[in-house]
Amino acid sequence: MTPDSKNRRLKSESRILSPGRRFLFTLIAVLLPVCLLIFLELILRIAGYGNDYPLFTEDLRNPDFLKINNEIARRYFLNPEASPNVSSPSFRKEKSEKTLRIVVQGASTALGIPYMHGGSFPAMLEQRLRLTYPDKEIEVINTAITAVNTYTLLDLADEITEIEPDAIIIYTGQNEYYGALGVGSTQQFSSIQGLVYLYMVLDDLRLFSLIKNLQTVIARKKSADILLNPDKTLMERMVREQSIPYGSKMYFAGIRQFKRNISKLIKIYHRKNIPVLISTTVSNLRDMKPFISSGTHVVLGKDIKPVISCDTNIVAELDPENNEEKELILNLIEKEDDNASAHYRAGQLFYADQEYKQAEIIFRRAKDLDLLRFRAPEAFNEILRENAEKWDFILVDVDSVFSFHSEHGIIGNDLITEHVHPNVKGYFLMADAFYSELFDNNILESNYRISFAEAFKQVPVTRVDSVYAQFGLTVLTNSWPFRNDKFNRNLLEILFAPFSYLDSLALQVFREELTWTQAMNELYRYYIENKIYEGALRVTEAMKTEYRYSGIPYNMSARVFGLQQQPGKAIDELKYGFRLDSLPEIAYNLSGYYLDSDSLQESLHYLEYAVDHNPGFEAAKKKLDILRSTSALKDRLRSDPANVSLMINLAKNYVMLNQLERADSLIRLAIQTNPSHPEVKSILKKVTGS
Repeated sequence: MTPDSKNRRLKSESRILSPGRRFLFTLIAVLLPVCLLIFLELILRIAGYGNDYPLFTEDLRNPDFLKINNEIARRYFLNPEASPNVSSPSFRKEKSEKTLRIVVQGASTALGIPYMHGGSFPAMLEQRLRLTYPDKEIEVINTAITAVNTYTLLDLADEITEIEPDAIIIYTGQNEYYGALGVGSTQQFSSIQGLVYLYMVLDDLRLFSLIKNLQTVIARKKSADILLNPDKTLMERMVREQSIPYGSKMYFAGIRQFKRNISKLIKIYHRKNIPVLISTTVSNLRDMKPFISSGTHVVLGKDIKPVISCDTNIVAELDPENNEEKELILNLIEKEDDNASAHYRAGQLFYADQEYKQAEIIFRRAKDLDLLRFRAPEAFNEILRENAEKWDFILVDVDSVFSFHSEHGIIGNDLITEHVHPNVKGYFLMADAFYSELFDNNILESNYRISFAEAFKQVPVTRVDSVYAQFGLTVLTNSWPFRNDKFNRNLLEILFAPFSYLDSLALQVFREELTWTQAMNELYRYYIENKIYEGALRVTEAMKTEYRYSGIPYNMSARVFGLQQQPGKAIDELKYGFRLDSLPEIAYNLSGYYLDSDSLQESLHYLEYAVDHNPGFEAAKKKLDILRSTSALKDRLRSDPANVSLMINLAKNYVMLNQLERADSLIRLAIQTNPSHPEVKSILKKVTGS
């Protein structure tokens, strides 16, 4: 070996790293980018970049309570302008032994659209449970967010377990394709499910917020007209893929997404031993034609001759009495088995012929073939029915309940307002189904249950809520995807004329000129002034569900019962309200009712509380002095029952307390006891005028 080759070999050997040095360099190569990312994350946090969006935040009005974060939707929507708001009554930060806490997960149906507030099934369920358990604190916490799907429900599950619910209720499926992060949504992060899960894990990082914001800028440039246009409905802003054919790759991706997420969701709750109730979804079958159909277009219009034209690709509706139409439509379905409109028309024809079982099958098929997937496919309900026992959850078959209560067993406008959202009766049926299952599965126990009829009579939906819903439905069903034209909201006053005062309140709420609470207070005042006491009580029931720990609605309902001469019910309302929210005003009113029933010590107790907790309550202070004097006089009179002076002075106190019957009884007793007493003579002189 030459000296040069030997030197080259030695240099080559010197460049070979030892195992220890090789490990060190590999470790540095791996850690360096990680350290850079951590450094960048710290810089972003120090600079105050980005936000946390926890599900629950402290109620600013009371640090002992939590509420739903009204910005939680920003966690899932790539652009803030598209993220819907949420609202929810407060609940106790610390759950007590008397608390019954149920959490509801879902989207717009769980929120109660188009009614909101007392019109949602969680609110109706809470009201019924409150009536069932008057000694408990009932919290049906509604975590629903408009336009979300099972990804959101899954992401929120761990935070929900932290508040220790006694049960979980889930209603989901309608937004699986177009809800935030869904396979057909403008708010999709990735079509790969694993990456979506990673997105939800990393979403709290500021660095990830930076990446998401950059993605938002790109998304805005690509589809600003859809994402940011204020004239477009939320439905329109959420849809990226308007055509998702039955059996397509994207269709099955949505089904896999639903099945996997529901399975994961249940496991999270099972680890905490929390019972889970999951409902089947309901859709308008009979009275909601497909939004978008493939194949030959079926035109629905009167007085049009039957025709299949290769040029116009149209099948026109025949006269209902013409038996040729069914054959024509069935032949078309045989050729085009994916034609949603043809199936829908066939369902109508079978329905007209009173073949209701076949009509329902075809209506459900028409819904599944609808290319625009705003109604959950039957596959979702099948997944739930098939896996209820395997996954160990309680199936609440609301779809079957709705079918049972629908005309000829086919769900339509009698229970659904448009394509998926129920009307008041429909929402009540949902609440009733969950109420029954909670007891039937021994999650709740009680010897007394509120009957269907009694609960429905008290449903917390006011006239303002109903008219507000009609305004919303008018705008929705005159916009995409129901119609392609933009709806002029100024037409509402014309369409709903003549306008009543109550309708005008609803319009002001709809236009955000009044808050819902302001409208309820005004509605209550109107009902009281016009002695419409049933309406006033319905307002208070709606406010009880909206402000579950406020005593004010109970004070309002007590006033109504007082006007109806039902003091017992008034006292019950005031005591319940005082237990929740010990307001001096409630104590003052309780004092008055106990005084009316001659329970002087109870009256004193509450009046002293009112003064102690509101030193500026002048009316209460003045009344308290008289009441204390009255109590002392009564004690002295017991010891000296023939003392006419005590009788007269006590009668004077009762007059000042507006207890005129008691005052009159004491005056008569004084006259009977000693008619010659100077004070008695003075009274008789005033009465007789001689």
